[in-house]
This record gives sequence, structure tokens and C-alpha cells, in this order.
Amino acid sequence: KKQAYIQNAIVEEQLDCIAMTETWLSDKDEYSRPILSRLVPDNWAILHVPRKSRGGGVGFMYNTNFSAKLDTSLKFTSFESQTVLMTAASVTFRFIVIYRVPPNNKNKILKSTFIDELGDLLEQTSTFSGKLVLLGDFNVHMDSPSDSEANDLRALLISFGLDQHVNGATHIRG
Repeated sequence: KKQAYIQNAIVEEQLDCIAMTETWLSDKDEYSRPILSRLVPDNWAILHVPRKSRGGGVGFMYNTNFSAKLDTSLKFTSFESQTVLMTAASVTFRFIVIYRVPPNNKNKILKSTFIDELGDLLEQTSTFSGKLVLLGDFNVHMDSPSDSEANDLRALLISFGLDQHVNGATHIRG
């Protein structure tokens, strides 16, 4: 339902790439294939990692003036992710798109598991080439100084020399 919005944002903001979470698209679903093809403007491509079950999924769209390839070798239980290596001029960027399902009684994912696995991801990728850009929907209230999970995440990012660039809430619905 957001194809026009995404394409307008790409044109108006003169973007070179865009990351998406909760795509709700499947590469096996006949309904999703035309949506994926309509989603990308001319001279753009999409790399998509769907969730095996309903919902979720992460994607990365980019201008084909750049070289990009998908790496799905890293797997985690507390979040969905995809790594995209994109080369611009002679610089390689390692974009890691993350969608973390909020922990609840049904999925039984502990908050601490996310921090531990994200730490494992950062440890593994710290030896890889390319400039790291970590982005997505972590479902952590970074705007709350009393939130222990936010403080743990903040400390983890700092320990790897990473900066948090989003300073406020990204939605207001809870």
C-alpha cells in the first residue's frame, strides 16, 4: 500500500538507497511478486529477505548506478536481518538492516537475547571490510533514559564505536 509513498520519497529526497522493515512480502507468494516489481523505480533494484511465516521481512532498495550484493550468512533468533554490501566509487558500505520483533509471551524472546545476539553480530562484522551502517527497527525506546534495555543497547553501540543518530521516538502509538 506504500509503493507511491516510497517512490516519491526516493525522487523528492534524491536517495541512493532505502532500507525497509516489516515488508510483509514473500518471494513465494504470487501476490507479492508484482508488488516487489512495482515498488522499485526505473534503474533501481531490491534485495529482500522475507520472513518464513506471515509478516516481517526486511528489504533494501538501491540505485543500480551502484554495485550491491546480498549476504544472508549471519542468522539470529531474536531479529531478522540482511547484510548488503554496496560499493560507491571505491568505498564499500556494509548495510545491516534489522527488524527485531518486540519480545512477548507468545514468542518467548528475551530482551537480553537481542542485546547478546546484536553483540555477536557486531563482534563478527568488526573484522569485515567496509564502512558499517546498522539500521532498522530495533523496537527499543532509546528516548527513555530510564529504560534498561535502551541503556544496554547504548553501551553496546558505544563499545563498538558506533553512534546512534535517531534521537527521539519514531512513532507515538506505544
